[in-house]
Amino acid sequence: MTDGVVEVLQFDGFELDLSTGELRGRGTRVSLQPQPFKILALLARRPGQTLTREEIRLELWGNETFVDFEGSLNFCIRQIRKALDEDARRPRYIETLHRRGYRFLVPVRRALSGAFVSPGTIYSAGESRPMTVAVLPLSELNCPSQARSVGEGLTELLITYLSTNRSVRVASGTSTRKYRYSEKSLSKIGRELGVERVLEGAVLHSGNRVRITARLIDTSTDRNEWAGCYESEMQDWLKLQDHLVSSIIRDTAFYFAPHPPEITPDSRDRLLMKTGRSQLMA
Repeated sequence: MTDGVVEVLQFDGFELDLSTGELRGRGTRVSLQPQPFKILALLARRPGQTLTREEIRLELWGNETFVDFEGSLNFCIRQIRKALDEDARRPRYIETLHRRGYRFLVPVRRALSGAFVSPGTIYSAGESRPMTVAVLPLSELNCPSQARSVGEGLTELLITYLSTNRSVRVASGTSTRKYRYSEKSLSKIGRELGVERVLEGAVLHSGNRVRITARLIDTSTDRNEWAGCYESEMQDWLKLQDHLVSSIIRDTAFYFAPHPPEITPDSRDRLLMKTGRSQLMA
């Protein structure tokens, strides 16, 4: 992270300052011990996702033997609920998934408590910055030329639609194209492109059917944040691309909040004409 820039997680009037380890509620510091704070930060970093008890154990205690992990975790969760003024019977922020783990229930905004400068953009203290993401060219596995054109079109269409979301800054197709056959790690690609997340996938062709797999990766941890698999018959190429991209954007909408665009044939054509990519979809 750039010197002088501290990430702050904001939700429903609360702020988690990841540098100082402080929880603030509407400008007032809320008492929360270090271990419960770390768990709350883990949950807030992954809103809407299941955080298992085992993941929490590994993140906070590693592989060390810990005699009363369950009791300590339950105590930490109670402390978090107390700090957030939450009733466990009617949770607003933290959902308990029986014998599995927990899920953070409200949207989280990432903000900065310092100045952040990137090409052409300045974000002041407390101002949110967009998530940065790169859509890598989809790999083609056992694909004829027609299926490859579907993969190319999907990649361009994903870039186009994500670019219409003001909360996301998307790396250009020109900058990501060179990674089509790269053997570099996603974390290294992320550093080179300056992005927090990478959306990658593959196209697999079999008979008259095509299968698309996709993954959203956090480049700082190499953690798989989301994965999806989509299958359809290869008939109408444009209809197929619309269906697949619409499904992927719908399923990843939580990670690209607040408002992902709705895909329609008309809006697709307008966007592609604006970006000069319509020839890829023919």
